[in-house]
Amino acid sequence: MTMHRNNLMNSTTVAALIGLAIFGVNSLVLAAAVGPSTAAEHTAEAEKSAAEKYERDALRFEADADLHSRIAERYRAPSNDGSKQRMTLWSLANHYEWLAKIDREAAQRARNMSAMHRKLTNAQ
Repeated sequence: MTMHRNNLMNSTTVAALIGLAIFGVNSLVLAAAVGPSTAAEHTAEAEKSAAEKYERDALRFEADADLHSRIAERYRAPSNDGSKQRMTLWSLANHYEWLAKIDREAAQRARNMSAMHRKLTNAQ
């Protein structure tokens, strides 16, 4: 019985990590790794293209943040006066609010990267 419970916990943990990967929590890290590989590729056109890509990423992160905020509001809406279900729903709402916050921070970082690349385009 104990072994089964541990396997279930491990599979739940693995499923949660896969879910986070699918929803793009690490997409900004992956997006930052992509870039020109040689000095010759650092042209104004490449910088402009990178700026546009980061701006698209920022819009996607903002859309995700809005979705997560709406989901959080939906979980907060039911009022069951202290029941276990209400506590679970509030816990889920807190989770989605955290995701929305992380998405908004990622959008801001992507916008900062976009601005940096646009400045590089103007400097060349």
